[in-house]
Order: sequence, then C-alpha cells, then structure tokens
Amino acid sequence: MRSSVSAILSTPTQDPNMSHPDYEMTVHDHGTLLILVKHLGEELSLKNFNRLFERICRINQLRIVDGTGVERCVQARYIKEYPVGNNDWGDFQTHRRLLGLITVSKCKLQIELNEICRLHESLKVKYQSTLFDSRCIIFGVNAPNSPELSTPSNFKSRDIYYASDNDPNPSIEMHLNEFLSSLFWVLDAKRVEKSKEKLDKATLLIAPFEKRNIIGLDMESRANKKRCMGRVTKHLADLNLQTGFLNDALNFYQTAIDTLRSCNDWLWLGGCLEGLCATSLMILQPQNPLTKSNFQRNASLQERHSRFKFRPLSTNAGFVSLDDNAIRSTMPQNLLSIDDIYKNYGEALKHYSKYLNAGVILTEGSLKAARIAVDHHHFIHVHYFLQNVLPVNLTLTDEEKIQRLMKLAELYSEIGFHRKASFFQWLASKRYVSASNPHTSWEQCYQLLLKMLPGHKLSLDPNDYVPGGQFGWPELQRQVVNEIVLAAKRVGNASLATRHCTFLLQTMWWMMDKVERSAYATQLSVLSAQCEGSPVPLILDNGLVIPPANLLNIPQPENFSVQNLKLHLRPHKLVKVKEDFGPFLFTPLKFGSMEKYNIKSNKMEYVWVINEPCEVILELSNPLNFELEVTNILLLTNGAVFESIPFSINLPPETSYQNVVLTGIPKEVGEIEINGYSTHTLGVKSNCRLKNIPNVPETTYNVQVIPSMPCLEAFILDSKNETVSNITLFAGESLDYNLKILNVGSISIDLLEISIESTIEHSLKNSIIKIDTENIKDYLPITPKSEILVGIHLTGALNFLSSNQYPLAELNSLKSSLTISGPSSYPSLPSPKQRNERLSPMTASSFRSGESSLNSNCSRYRSPTDITSLKVIEFNIKIKYAGGEGMAAGYCRIISCVLSLNIFNSVLVTGWDVLQAETGSQFYLVLDVVNVTNQEMELKYATNKSILMEEKESYRIPVPVDRFLIHSLEQVSSGEEGQADMVSQCNKHIAEQVLLRWSVNSYDDLPARWGVAKLYGLTLCPQMLDIVCTSPIYWEINLNEEKIVSECDEKLLSETSQYPVGQQLKLQIWVHNSLMSPLDDVTLELNFYQDYHNGTTNSQLGNRLATTGSTKTHTTRVNKHDRLYHECGVIFFYPGQYKLNLQCQTLKQHIWKLIPPLQLDITAE
Repeated sequence: MRSSVSAILSTPTQDPNMSHPDYEMTVHDHGTLLILVKHLGEELSLKNFNRLFERICRINQLRIVDGTGVERCVQARYIKEYPVGNNDWGDFQTHRRLLGLITVSKCKLQIELNEICRLHESLKVKYQSTLFDSRCIIFGVNAPNSPELSTPSNFKSRDIYYASDNDPNPSIEMHLNEFLSSLFWVLDAKRVEKSKEKLDKATLLIAPFEKRNIIGLDMESRANKKRCMGRVTKHLADLNLQTGFLNDALNFYQTAIDTLRSCNDWLWLGGCLEGLCATSLMILQPQNPLTKSNFQRNASLQERHSRFKFRPLSTNAGFVSLDDNAIRSTMPQNLLSIDDIYKNYGEALKHYSKYLNAGVILTEGSLKAARIAVDHHHFIHVHYFLQNVLPVNLTLTDEEKIQRLMKLAELYSEIGFHRKASFFQWLASKRYVSASNPHTSWEQCYQLLLKMLPGHKLSLDPNDYVPGGQFGWPELQRQVVNEIVLAAKRVGNASLATRHCTFLLQTMWWMMDKVERSAYATQLSVLSAQCEGSPVPLILDNGLVIPPANLLNIPQPENFSVQNLKLHLRPHKLVKVKEDFGPFLFTPLKFGSMEKYNIKSNKMEYVWVINEPCEVILELSNPLNFELEVTNILLLTNGAVFESIPFSINLPPETSYQNVVLTGIPKEVGEIEINGYSTHTLGVKSNCRLKNIPNVPETTYNVQVIPSMPCLEAFILDSKNETVSNITLFAGESLDYNLKILNVGSISIDLLEISIESTIEHSLKNSIIKIDTENIKDYLPITPKSEILVGIHLTGALNFLSSNQYPLAELNSLKSSLTISGPSSYPSLPSPKQRNERLSPMTASSFRSGESSLNSNCSRYRSPTDITSLKVIEFNIKIKYAGGEGMAAGYCRIISCVLSLNIFNSVLVTGWDVLQAETGSQFYLVLDVVNVTNQEMELKYATNKSILMEEKESYRIPVPVDRFLIHSLEQVSSGEEGQADMVSQCNKHIAEQVLLRWSVNSYDDLPARWGVAKLYGLTLCPQMLDIVCTSPIYWEINLNEEKIVSECDEKLLSETSQYPVGQQLKLQIWVHNSLMSPLDDVTLELNFYQDYHNGTTNSQLGNRLATTGSTKTHTTRVNKHDRLYHECGVIFFYPGQYKLNLQCQTLKQHIWKLIPPLQLDITAE
C-alpha cells in the first residue's frame, strides 16, 4: 500500500480538474473504446477530412468470438479532439481513457512525410499513459507517376497509404476492423490481468484532484483498505463493461457499491452508481437510440409543410420492459428498472455535487441522465436533471459556456419545451457579444437569435401570420425581433437590419400603440437610408433564405376597388339572335358527368379595352404622427401585358381614407390578374398583395381585355349650333334640334343605333320626342374625325285638362267606371286630398248635360295655385355603336345624351260640357279655358273663330265637333269593357277634331311661341256619349200611312200641312238596329209637349189631347239589323203647335232621340 502511495506522489503534478466537458457523451459510451482521429498537415482539405471522419465513424461496432465461444460486441467512439486532462480521469472511469489514435494526412514530398510522422509520434507520447495502438493514414504517397517515399527509421507506428483522398480504397474498413480488434484484445488482456490481482494488495486508484488529499492518511486502516478494494472492484466492472461482459460488470458494480458505501467514498460511489445505471440500460436497451442511421433522405423529396419545424421526440424502440415476468426471469436479479435508474442516477449526481473538482463529471452525468429521460419521454425527469447543469461552477471559456447552453437548448427542444430552449439560445447569443468574450461575434449572435424564433412561435415568413391575430407572447416576440434588428445592424448588414425592421412593422403592427408605431417607422427610415429595402428574398452566406417583408400597414389600405371604364366607354355585349335548335328537353335525372359545381370566381363582370386607360381606386390612411411620403405606387398584375403608371402622394399625419387613383394601360388582349399594388415609403419598396390585406375581401381581381374599339362624342345642338341639354317648351309647342355624332377615335364606326329611354309611358314618349333614324345607315361607316347630324323633333305634349277637378289617379280607373276615359300617362299628379275625394262625374259642377245654358263667356280664373305650371321630363338618348376588332369580338359601346325637357302649361281646360247642335251630324263641345301664361294669348278654336285671352283669364268657348260615327265600330258590347272602349274611341275622336291653336307674341327680345292644344282624357258620362255619338238606331215614321221620316232622312211635313182638331192621327214607328251587335232591354217612349219659345215647355197635356194605344213599349232584345215596331193614335182637342219627342232608351242609361223633334200643327175646323 505504501509503495503505491509513493508511486502516486512521485508522478508529476497535473491539473486535477477535467478541462473540457463532453456534452455529446451518452450512457452507452461507458461501454465504448475511445479513439482519437486527428487531422495532420495542410495538404488534406478539411472537407475531405470530415468526409473521411464520417466514414470512419460508421465502423463503430465489431463482433468478436472469444476463446470460449462467446460472442462479444466491441463498440468504438471516435472523437476529433481530446484534452490530456480528461484522459487523466481514466482511472475513475475507464471509458475516458484514450485507447487508440488515428491520424489522417496528405503529402507529396519526403519532407512532408517526415513532418507527419513526427507529429504522429508526438501525439503518441502525449497520450502514452493510456494509448494501446495507433494508425497513420497517409494520402498521396506512392501514387502512380510519383517518387517512392519511405517513413523515418524512428517511426514505430503502423502506416496505411492511399494514392488519392477523393476515392479511398475500400480496404480502409478492413484496416479499421483490424485496429478495433487489436484494441479489444489488449483491453481484454488488461481485464484478465486485473481480475487475477488480489484485492488486498491492489494499488489505490485515485482521481486527479485526490493526490494531495492522501498525504498524511493512514493507508493501512480498515476504511482505506475498503476504499482501495471498492475502487479496484469498480475499475474491474468498468473493464468488463467495455469488453462486453455486462452481467459480470453488473455484479462487480453492485459489490463495489456495497463496499464504497460502507466507507463513505462518495465520489467513487457515484461512479459505481452511474456505471450500474449504464450497464442496466445497455442490457435493457442494447441499441444506442442516438446512433445515427446510414439512411440519407433524397433532397428532391418535399417535406411536409408546417409553420414551425421542431425536432421530433425519439421513441422507445429496442427497449426491454421488465413488466413481463417471462422476460424478467431471464434478466439478472440486480438489473435496475428505468425508475431505479432515475433514482440511482439522482443519487450519483448528488454525490458528485459534494466535490468542487467533479464539476465536469456532474455536468456530463446530468446530461446523460437527461438523455435517458428524453428517450423515454419522461419530461419531468429531464427537467429535474437539467436544472443541475447551470449552477455547476466550472472554469469554462465563453465558447464552452455557449456549447453548454446550446446543449441544454437542444435537450429542451427535444421534449417540446421550445420556449425554454429558446431562452438558453438567447443566453448563448449574449455570450457571443459579452464584454468578457475576447472574440466577440455578432454574426454568431445573429444566427443564434434566428434559431430561437420557433421557440417563441415566430417565423421569418410574414405569410405565416394572420393580420390582427395573436399567436404566442406579443411583448416577448417584439423584443426578440427587435434584438435581431440590432444584431443585424451590428453585423454590418444594413439590408438585413432593414428587412427585419420591415418584418417587425408588418407582423407585429397590431401589437403596437400609435407612439410605438411611429417610433419603429422612424427607426426603419434611418436603417433604410443606409440600404434600401426591396421585396426580394435575401440569401445569407450559410444558405438561409430570409423571405421578403412588406409594409402592408404603412400606409394602411382601407379599400381596393377595381373600376369599370367610364360610362360612355364601357363595352357591352352585342346581342345575337339565338337560333332555334328544336324543342327544349327537361329531365329530372341527374348524371354525374353533367354535374357542375359553383366555383367562386373573382372575374369582373365588365371588361377593359386594349390601349385605353383603366383605373383602380385605392383608399389609404396614414396611421403615423408625421407626414408620410409614398412614391411609385404601381399595380401588381399577372397575365396579359399591363403598363402601370406610377403615382405619388404625401399623406398628412393621421389622415384617414385618402383616395388614390391608380391608372394603367393594357397592352395585350387577354386576362389581367390584379393581385395587389407596390409602394415605396420609408425607404422600403413593398409589394402589398391583396391576400394579405384584411380589408379587401378578394385575393385577386381578374379583368378581361378585349380588342380596340371606336370612340365617339355626341351633343344636342339648337338652331344656332349651340350645345343644349336643358330645353323649355310650352304645352303643345314643337321645336326641332340636331344630334351631332363625332368620331373622336382612330377606328371607323360600322354599327350605329339610336334609342330613347325615359320613365314615362312609351306612347307619351313617342308623342314628345322623335329622332330621325330612317336614313342613319346611309351615314355608315363613320370614319375617324368625321361627324353626322341626326334630327330631333320635340313636342310639349302635356295634359291640357285641369288636375284640380279630375286627378290623374281617377283617370286610370276607366275599367271600373264607364264615365271616365282617356290615357293616364300625362304628367300631372293629384294631391293626396284629391286622391281621397270621391269623384262623381254625374254630379261634378264642371259637367253639364241636357239643355243647359251658357250664362257667361269670360271670368277671372280663381284658383291659379291648383295649376301644375311646370313638368320636367328627362330623356336618355342612347347611341350604340361598334366597329373594328372590338365589333368582331362581339362588343359595342353605348354613349348617352341626357336631355332635360321643361314643359310649361299654356292653355288649361278647367271644365267642359256637350250640347246638341242644330243638326244631327254635329254637337257643341263647350270648354272653360284659361290662359295660364304671363302673356296675352290668341286662341283659335274653330274655322274663322278666335279669341284674345288675357293672362290668367278664364273663357268659355263653344267648339263645333262632328259627332262620332258609332257605325264605324265593328262591334259595340253591352258590357263594361265594351262601353269603356266606346268612351276611349270618343275621346280619340274629340282629340282629333278639336285643335286649340294658341300663339304668344314676342316681347323683350324673346321669339314668338305657338302650339296646338289637344284634348285627351275628357270624362264622358253616358248622357254625354249619347250626344257625342251618332244614334245606333234608324228611325222610320208614318203618319196616317204617309212616310214622314225614313232612315234618319228628314222628310217632315211642310209647315203649311195642318191637321184638324178632333181628327185621329195614326202613328207608325219602326226603330232599326244598325249595330253589329244586339240591343238589350230597349224602351221606346213618345212624349208630346208644347214649346213656348221662351225657354219654357209644357208636357202636361192630359186635357189637350188623347192617345189610343200605349205611348211606351219595351222589348228585351233587338237583334242586329232587326227593328222594333210600335203604333198608336192621338187626337188633339185644341188647336196649336205640338211637338213629339221620340226617344229610345236602354237600361245602360243610353237615350237616343229623334233630332229634331216631330212638329204637328193642329187647326180648328
């Protein structure tokens, strides 16, 4: 024992602390052979070395059958760097011993080969305490056409030569397998040798920092002997674990634990517990889950898209569960379950924490235990083990601290604690730029900040964000992006800083208040002054692509509206007459091949024309508190060629809804897809796509572009060739105008059609305005810059009847009242009061029937306020024209000329009546007319009959009118519709017969005006109709067998014909029906009376005459061309002049009389 202590103290003093933690070490590495692969020289490129290193690492397992026939698995672990201080801990844990050395180099000259051999030998000396064997792989030596090279005489290692490093010989795998085999057999020999030693005479194994602690200790004490035996037993367990004897290792670890626990050797007890956990896990899970597969993914295959890509958790593949009794019976009794492994690992870490010099062991142990929990998805245990890593006080460089933080971030990310992982990445990024770091690297800081974005639910692609949506932690996210902007700026990449600041304003706009928005906008303008932002991806040196970012909210779009062409330039489809292809067949059956699905289309209903300006109205708001200059606003389109015209605007601070008209010119026929607009503001060019703007409902707008079309202008000219749009007429007045059509385009017009639209009835429209379109085809084609004139005739067709007495609404009820007739389309409107009053034509004061007299001829009109003095009618004259390629494509244009026509009343009829004339062929239409103008008017109402009318004066005039020939009607129905038709025909007859020609003299340099008033819409009761119309019957009368009246021809007795008193006169009367329809319920009545020629008649003649037979007869029907016969006698008692009134009446209140009455002179004998 004392000799072993003397040997320990005689060795040179080394650093007792492990210098570099190995963050990649796993529990399975406890059973591996550690081999260093070193790159020597400068001839071999680092790329080729890394490729060769990956090839060497794939040869990490070797199965060997020992002398007893047992197959053992040899596992190797390759590293590129290994500090000597770590190698000194090989006695504590044998897997930390560097057992093999492989150097890789390339040379062409002998001197280079000598230097490589020297470096290789120096490495052997460096690790001579633990190194078993080495290999020196040299490329470029003994190649064809090259001199033969040889190694120096003092070079004792095994060398392997290859001619080229681009394609090494496959024999390298064979050499490596042989190398692993040699290491294994040497190690196994050490194990056998160690197992044969007596424990009581074994050398004390110590950790590097324990050398100074054993001075002065009694090495012969019982406790120290147990410590020595326990440590040797643990060392033997490590060797058995490395050589594949897992069951033996398990037993040795258990024995060592019992021994070391009894003597309170906490550090080595922790090592035994960790070895026991490693051995148990290797039995339960032989395959290391972290071993990389040789499978390489084809780069051409597309990965599944997701917003944030994280490393998936590993699975429990290959893990043996102890829950099954059958499996547990085959396992060693002292094998730990997964829960026992967590418990023992926790105890081991607790013992490590008792020693300051075991900080690296504690750190590595915590990471290894955490990886076990990660593999089994025990996230609470992962966090429990990892929380012990940071508090460990290690003397590390900033680079090593960064490695430790990145490893923590990686493990937290594997269990889904992405925000926690991002936090450690953020700490690592700060280490790159800390004041204590002599090698400050803002580039590394920037790269780490980018890697931590997914953990904060952030993405570099603005398309992953929903406008106005919240996903994550707003304040934290904004702080992270702001730090990325700062890091990019410190890197010196102004374009990156501008891009990230633009990204910040685009994606986190909704998280900021007004002050913050303005502050970030100002910051962006400062950054873009160094490098202007553009909407193109940025590719970093490491291949990372930074997607484009756009200022969608500066200025903020409120609305985006694609405009149709101006009204007179809009193309319209030419209507084609559809051919008749036969009957339409309908079937309720549904066929799958004929189903049509409604697919929403963004195609506009209107079209644009090539080479003609088009417009899009964009509403913008300035949300910032300073004036915003927006320049070069352009439309973004796809499809047909489109030339967008730039537009610039200065938006005042906090301005809302400012209209911007974006224009462009289509240069190609086809379909244009408008998907957004571009701006240049704050030094950043932005492509604002409609799909990213929440205020716009559509993502694209598709507009069809058609071939070129002609263009014309139209004007209405008066007699002085002046353009007019508002014309004033008096009612009944007529004027002529011209429609000027000018071809202002560069294409001839081959099609020209003119139509008139108005809100009034079609018949009234035709009576007011007429356009001469008969010879319009003679003007075609209209060449460019040429013009034509088309005549327009206007007439002031207004209702001349006063609306005070007969509202227009009542005139519409012709079907329901036989007393009302005439058209209802004249522009006069009744008042609400008039609509509510019941109109009775039979009792109206303006109507007179029978033998009423005219008492006055002139009076002052008393109700001028009831006159509708002005009627305004608008006409839309539409001109449809086409030509050129546009016409061939089936399109035309329509230009409209709006004509406003003001019609003033001239003559107004306030009342009317009909009187019988002296002859049966005429009647008198008595009118009360008013001059409603402000001038003196001359009115001609009949041949050689006129009257001068003062302004606002009312006059009564009799107008002789020929009676309406009722025989002209093909059929007269006795029903309401037939009577209504008769009233309509009578009104039309009166309107054609009665023409009131008025004229107003000129004054104050105004021309004379004249016109014609026609009476439409007179209300006629049945009694009036009997006067207006000729009788439908023919009278035939015989007196004393002598015919005195035949077929309405007057053949009366001469005035000298007398009849004596007391003589019976025999009357024979035939009433002939001349209509084409029967007369129903006909009553014939004879009335004798005396006319005193003073306006007084006497029909009470009972004592002056006597009749024989009835003076009244009735029949139910008189068929067409049939007759009613009646005879009676009369005896006069006194002489005198008597008159006989013969009348025929129906139940429809029609009365037809013999005109004039029959006169009889009775004389005394």
